[in-house]
Amino acid sequence: AGTTRSTYDGVIRLYINPGMGHLPLSKVRPQHINALFKTLKDSGKSERVCEQAYGILNQAFKQAVKWGLLRINPCTQIEKPKPKPAPVRVAGQCPRLAARR
Repeated sequence: AGTTRSTYDGVIRLYINPGMGHLPLSKVRPQHINALFKTLKDSGKSERVCEQAYGILNQAFKQAVKWGLLRINPCTQIEKPKPKPAPVRVAGQCPRLAARR
């Protein structure tokens, strides 16, 4: 749990706040979130970082809706980032599997 929290803290500090921290909660639109993901991807960040940022933002906006601070969660209006599938390896390409033969 400590690792998860530090990971989320890092994503917020390094990516979300610099990209969107200047916006008041009520002004955040789906376009802002998509622009954040584009910036992250363009700067070489992994799909996993985008997934983590989406999860953090989605939970925060979901809570804001529950509290009556927002009418709509802007994350529900965009496509969730998806990781690229891992390449499939055959036994000869994976040393541990090849050693078991």
